[in-house]
Amino acid sequence: LGSIYIRLGRREEARKSWHRAYKVASVKDALDLVEILELHNALLDTHIKGVEGLDRKAFTMYFDIAKFVVERVRAETKQDGNAGAYYKAAGELLVLGGDCKQGRPLLSEAAELFAAETSIDTTGLVRQCRDLMSFCDGTLQQQSKDSGGGSSGGRGKARSSEL
Repeated sequence: LGSIYIRLGRREEARKSWHRAYKVASVKDALDLVEILELHNALLDTHIKGVEGLDRKAFTMYFDIAKFVVERVRAETKQDGNAGAYYKAAGELLVLGGDCKQGRPLLSEAAELFAAETSIDTTGLVRQCRDLMSFCDGTLQQQSKDSGGGSSGGRGKARSSEL
């Protein structure tokens, strides 16, 4: 449905559709990372592609779902490049939403998992993670200077009932 809305130029309805689908996929009994990553990316694309400017606050509405899925991936899947792909996606979301404090560790973990992956060349993925980590390092350092060591607005763990 989200794809249809995009083709019709109805971006807001597409976002709502992708968001609902992402929520449903996140709580299914069988965790399907491919499906979840497709929904995650489609949802984020509605905020990134074909828009002027970046509304960082808009990304925060997806933080709880991403954090919930991260917890499931940690508990239910092998910690390999596939898990790293979701950690990278979730880390990017958090960074886009202005939360480097929680996004950076996920990017670091993703980079480690990608570096250990031997089935495909992951050097580009590792580089992308490290680039965002460097961005976060600068952001966190600046926030610390500005606020005397303040927070980047992180929130606690998400439960499926809060999604």
